[in-house]
Amino acid sequence: MLTASPFLHKNCEDKVRARIGSTTTSKEAYDKLRKACEIRTATEFYALLNSLFLTYDDQRHTIEEHITQYERRWNTCRGMISQADLTNDDGFGQGLKAISRSDQARTEFLLKSLPPFYSNTVENIRAKNHEYNDVVKKLKEYVPQRQKGRNKTEWQKKSSSAENGGGQ
Repeated sequence: MLTASPFLHKNCEDKVRARIGSTTTSKEAYDKLRKACEIRTATEFYALLNSLFLTYDDQRHTIEEHITQYERRWNTCRGMISQADLTNDDGFGQGLKAISRSDQARTEFLLKSLPPFYSNTVENIRAKNHEYNDVVKKLKEYVPQRQKGRNKTEWQKKSSSAENGGGQ
């Protein structure tokens, strides 16, 4: 059986490949993915928007991984908003489109995805009013340093607790 473009299969994530595996043409694959990704209800839209607020877990992911995942979610959200039918819009949809095009909003959502431990880092970045790409560079520079400091502090607390009989 002939399947959709080998290029599509080779360059897609497994979950996407699973959706298009039975298609025979690239157009069928596109149509299937489009239908799967269309926002049909307010709940689906809310889930998509809410995904921008997923908090960075610095114990499980590097900041580079978090930024990559965030940018995928942002671009997905932006693409879906730009394709929305605003025929009977009361202004909300136009507002969302404006937010999705805003570099400042993109930056703010990224900074909001960091856990409270990074509040000083976030405030220092905000104080300088950086553009999005500058913020990404700063996060890639500062977060690994803060992680090292945090891990050292946690190690010192455990070590101190053990010395004082807290580990017994």
